[in-house]
Amino acid sequence: MDPVTIAFLVVGVLLIASEALHLSLVQVFFGVAALLVAGLRALGVVDSVSTSLLVWGFTSLGLTLPLRPVIKRYLKAGESKHDPSDEDRDARGEVVEVIEAIDDTGPNGRVRFQGTSWSAQCTDGSIPAGGQARLVYKDKLVWIVEPLSELEAAPERVPAPDKGKVKV
Repeated sequence: MDPVTIAFLVVGVLLIASEALHLSLVQVFFGVAALLVAGLRALGVVDSVSTSLLVWGFTSLGLTLPLRPVIKRYLKAGESKHDPSDEDRDARGEVVEVIEAIDDTGPNGRVRFQGTSWSAQCTDGSIPAGGQARLVYKDKLVWIVEPLSELEAAPERVPAPDKGKVKV
């Protein structure tokens, strides 16, 4: 084998191996084209260096342009990198503990949610520290909350209805 054929063979293998570093699929097609040219040179179909470079260039583009989008779409079909859940939307309605008094004048209070404290603002009125609130929505990094009614905050304190007594 002549040195140019060996060079195309080595470059083709290196290009395919370098795909592991970039994952763009361009190097693979350029490497396959180089291996194809090396094969054509070994069979004697292509002789000159300029023809080899020309065949490599057109083959590289001919493989990359139509096949790269198709293969990328095929490879992405099985994997999902995007989490479809919306944590803020899922958190709405959660009952949280108020750790610093909250009012409706601004984000000057704090609530404990998911193990950390968050700035909070009340929709109406105020909620003292130690109370409970319901998450309504998040405005940037501030949770907008609403106060819980006394019945919602402590359902165990509500007396059970008497079944045996008849009201007159």
